[in-house]
Amino acid sequence: MSNEETNRKPIRVTHLLHTIAYGGIETVIINWIRYSRPEDLDIQLVVFANPGGSELAFIEEARKHDLQVECIPWSRRKPVLKAARALRALMASHHTEVLHTHNAYAELVGLVTRRLHPVKILTTVYVWAGRDFGFKRFVLQKMSAWLIQRFDLLTVQCEKAQAESKAWGFREEEVRVLPSGYEIQASTELSTEKREAARLERGAKPGDVVVCNIARLYPEKGQVRMLHMWKRIVATHPRARLWIYGVGPLEEELLALWRELELQDSVKFMGFASDLMMELQLCEMQWHPSYNEGIPIAICAGMAAGLPIVATAVGGIPEVIKDERSGLLVDRDDEAAIQESTERLIADADLRKKLGTEARRFVVEEYSMEFAVGLLADTYRELVGQR
Repeated sequence: MSNEETNRKPIRVTHLLHTIAYGGIETVIINWIRYSRPEDLDIQLVVFANPGGSELAFIEEARKHDLQVECIPWSRRKPVLKAARALRALMASHHTEVLHTHNAYAELVGLVTRRLHPVKILTTVYVWAGRDFGFKRFVLQKMSAWLIQRFDLLTVQCEKAQAESKAWGFREEEVRVLPSGYEIQASTELSTEKREAARLERGAKPGDVVVCNIARLYPEKGQVRMLHMWKRIVATHPRARLWIYGVGPLEEELLALWRELELQDSVKFMGFASDLMMELQLCEMQWHPSYNEGIPIAICAGMAAGLPIVATAVGGIPEVIKDERSGLLVDRDDEAAIQESTERLIADADLRKKLGTEARRFVVEEYSMEFAVGLLADTYRELVGQR
């Protein structure tokens, strides 16, 4: 280590997040902070205090890792100036040099705050959402793109999002890719007896093939069509079971559809998994037929657990899953192909083992947290002129 590196002070960073359901973005931020070196980065974590307390799941998870979370006021009236003043006070006490935002409302409040407390500001876009996911989401994305034009840097999670940034008014070469990386989480390996007992407790009998879906319950995750497809799949494969892990605003709609399709015997809603790696040990394969993605942490988790995955080839998913090598990729709009690939994997234990082995190798060897956090720190240094 050079004398310059030894004498360099850590960069003071504030992350501002608007979270409405705990998921991949929240996991990325927590892991970035946990894996960053204190001699490189001094990070403050701030969230919006939402009506209904939707941020509480994130705060609880952060506290499990001894991370302090500050809150700024928010409500349905969108009190931007009040939130900006509260953020300014927090940043001043932290001596923040770089503000890193996540989500359109965070970008709006962050930009206003910078007028009150000058700092370098960047944001991370995980998915460029089009009109497919509702008018409000589209309007927020348009607002986000307009706001980000005034930022010092736009970062994205994957190369696909980098290319798609052009359609939103950004030059591709000026958009930085910040991979999320993945932490191989420690979890007690279950004996055969304990695994079968845990599966039975959740409704899976010996010989059943358990398929898991891990995602926020959101329109772009495709759970509505997933249930319709499952109705057809389970008619051919009655020993298949689908466990859906996640929370979100579609929960009531999905439960109503679950009852309407009479899937109570083969589909179980598992909620938020506090020990996801343990839960993944109970499954044979993962199903991720979403419409739009960055690089889902849920897919990285499944790969780390050695699960074969059927996924739609959207966003950054093809950057981590290689078709027929570490999973099966299908076109997002070809429901027949999605169903066919899913049934193929349900029926073929040897293929599941082959794909799952390669999936784990990729995450362990080529998608480390150390690399991701090193690139993040380099990006902050460049912004404040330390490089």
